[in-house]
Amino acid sequence: AAVSQRQPLYEHTGEIVRHWEDRGGKADLDRRLSTLYQIAATLGQQFEVGPLLEGVLDILMQEVHADRAMVLLWDSEKKELTRGASRHRVPTSSHDAEQVSRAVLSEALTRCEALLITDATKDDRFSERHSITGLKLRSILVAPLMAEKSLVGFLHLDSHSRAGVFS
Repeated sequence: AAVSQRQPLYEHTGEIVRHWEDRGGKADLDRRLSTLYQIAATLGQQFEVGPLLEGVLDILMQEVHADRAMVLLWDSEKKELTRGASRHRVPTSSHDAEQVSRAVLSEALTRCEALLITDATKDDRFSERHSITGLKLRSILVAPLMAEKSLVGFLHLDSHSRAGVFS
């Protein structure tokens, strides 16, 4: 289900649920709705940004099997991204833990829409980039976080273990 970043998500809820049900059946739909419920519960229980972001990332890590998950916050005055929270399935060096592909983020920032890269090693836009080869990234999902019509940051998920993790 294609969801425009310019319209509220609730306007697409029925379409999204039908897409999930058609794609994975009732059991998959139940699992996804359960995940959304967990995220909504976390949003309702946390009032500090750090623990809130960490709680949502914990749920996403469990659900989508990402190797790394990060929320990058956009500072509109400085025009730069800073790390809001991160989670890692496998311990890595602190340098690698915070590294993301600038090329991928730049494209997501320019387009201001979600970017799904099924296999970065075979994607002509990114396969030769040092960040992709150096971090051995395969699957990448970057989604803008919007408030009203303003960019708040990005959700960044990736996997080095296999292609197609998020599709």
